[in-house]
Amino acid sequence: MGLPEAQISAANRAIGRATVNSTIELIKDGEFVIVRLERPGIDGRQVMESIIDATGNKINLQKAFNASDRLVHFDPKTPGSQTNVREALIQMELSETQRVVANRVIEQITPDSTVDITKTGESVTVRIFAQGIITETTIDITGQEIVIRREQP
Repeated sequence: MGLPEAQISAANRAIGRATVNSTIELIKDGEFVIVRLERPGIDGRQVMESIIDATGNKINLQKAFNASDRLVHFDPKTPGSQTNVREALIQMELSETQRVVANRVIEQITPDSTVDITKTGESVTVRIFAQGIITETTIDITGQEIVIRREQP
């Protein structure tokens, strides 16, 4: 692939997370290399993506898809990645009301916060971790919210 040493090193570390059940996919996209590890999950599949620039910096994404191949969990491992979260919300099977409420909730994401989104049955939960506080917002199909705030253990 003709990659810089820093990018090769970061890609090798990402590949090192593979298990015997993993499928490894390497993609070169311009100056970026994407290492995609996919493995069977309990009810579908898990995907870990490392997007690596020429200097070896990475953006890591963790995703889970159910047996119907619908995105049900999205966890960007990089703080402040609001754009990736919006894209995940588009891929999830949500009611329009849930999508509107979830988009409002993720406005709280700051550059130092991390977030994960999980869809369980008819509800979606958005967890934002920032400054030692976890804000967990569960949104039902009608858009009703339950918000829980607690200190990170």
